[in-house]
Amino acid sequence: MASPNNHREHLRRLAGKNNHRPRPTRQRSFTGDIEHVAAETYLITHLAFTLLRYLGVGYRWIMKLLALGCYAMLLMPGFLQVAYYYFFSSKVKRSIVYGDQPRNRLDLYLPADVSEPKPVLIFVTGGAWIIGYKAWGSLLGLQLAERDIMVACIDYRYLV
Repeated sequence: MASPNNHREHLRRLAGKNNHRPRPTRQRSFTGDIEHVAAETYLITHLAFTLLRYLGVGYRWIMKLLALGCYAMLLMPGFLQVAYYYFFSSKVKRSIVYGDQPRNRLDLYLPADVSEPKPVLIFVTGGAWIIGYKAWGSLLGLQLAERDIMVACIDYRYLV
């Protein structure tokens, strides 16, 4: 078995015979990474618009889609804040069972101080008795719990 030093010597001799030296590796820079990401984003965007035009989607529709995307991006921080509160707050008791049907569950939003009796608001999600989800009341539950009001957002069985 050859020792590691013999292997290195062999590689040095081969490099000397062929006048070939291993190239030093370049370190990646943050600026280079940003430039690469920008170039790839531009390319993908350009190709997406070309595909949309090829499929017959006009400039007007593309602009409406971009406006919708910008609007969604502007609303995203608010949605993320409410979602974080809903899933990770100890003041939200989620999916408490109140009946024997699978959809008979409620979310309970508690104020900071629950040592004394508080008013309770029961929020039934709208949706023409067809659609609805108890988490849709999470912003209402958050706001009212900050004002010392307990909120129960319920799901219920829809009658079809």
